[in-house]
Amino acid sequence: MRPTVEYLHDKFEYFNNLCYQGKLPHPEIKLNRRASSMGLTRATYNRQTREKKVWIEISVKFDLPETEVVDTLLHEMIHYYIMVFDLKDSSQHGQLFRSEMRRLYADYGLKVSLKFTDTNLVQEQLSPERRYFCLSKDLCGTTYITVVATSRIFDIWNQLDNYNLISTEWYVGIHKELMTYPRSRGVKFYRLKDEIVKDILGSSRRLIREGRIIRIAR
Repeated sequence: MRPTVEYLHDKFEYFNNLCYQGKLPHPEIKLNRRASSMGLTRATYNRQTREKKVWIEISVKFDLPETEVVDTLLHEMIHYYIMVFDLKDSSQHGQLFRSEMRRLYADYGLKVSLKFTDTNLVQEQLSPERRYFCLSKDLCGTTYITVVATSRIFDIWNQLDNYNLISTEWYVGIHKELMTYPRSRGVKFYRLKDEIVKDILGSSRRLIREGRIIRIAR
């Protein structure tokens, strides 16, 4: 999923009430598209007004499992808690930060990571070699692959409904076998040997469509 600001505000309020008795002031939450970090907590200080502003940023560059999004938000909420109350820690993820991690797990069963864990998913989505493709079967049970250009995925997804197929499943992957097929701008079927199908699917993720949104199935 790629979280919305509204979703993150709702989750912040829930965990604020659960873990901090609602004592954290509600922050501004921004979205960015950074690849280097899934979350950031920042602060500015106006020397004239002595006003301190702390906000949270969450990256929506990658389509991530909801558990990773929540993990990232909880991680940033600990930073936010430390910054808002001007608490001193030994380092960015020092003794105080780690103490809060242990408290959230011991008291609420919330396991917070020090860093993003699903690096394979990130690398897959950054890879210039990833391919969007459909595996389909005809009435005889023969499997075909259709590798499509990214800009044509919606059109071809619709067009496949007009063919006499018993099944169609869409995926995104980076398997070397996928590189042997052209990224078509129209419907093209290539017969696929059964022994290769399992190998390709092992390094691919299934896609689902919700209106004008195509996302990785969970």
